[in-house]
Amino acid sequence: MAPGPRPSSTPLHHDGPVIHNRSDEEYQQLHHQVVDNMLRFKNGHLCPPTLNLGRRIKQKLWERLDRPTLKETVDKDGRVHVDISYGVGVHPPHYFVDTSEEPEM
Repeated sequence: MAPGPRPSSTPLHHDGPVIHNRSDEEYQQLHHQVVDNMLRFKNGHLCPPTLNLGRRIKQKLWERLDRPTLKETVDKDGRVHVDISYGVGVHPPHYFVDTSEEPEM
């Protein structure tokens, strides 16, 4: 039997903003502010996970993060650079993921 993945022994260092110019804690707080209420009906019961719910959550987070837009460029040597702009996006990106070959749950 092959050994499973092992956690890294290297300590994590976060000296500054790491997620959309926010610290881990700030991003986590924003995420909870946006998402927690969207996961429950008004009566307190959990909403079933749906593609539509996921898209609504993504839209709200994208708006609260000041509509980040990513632009990717590739150098001649193959290195990829990602530039991010805020406040310029018209809508969050939507990706179609083909799940037709996935097993039913």
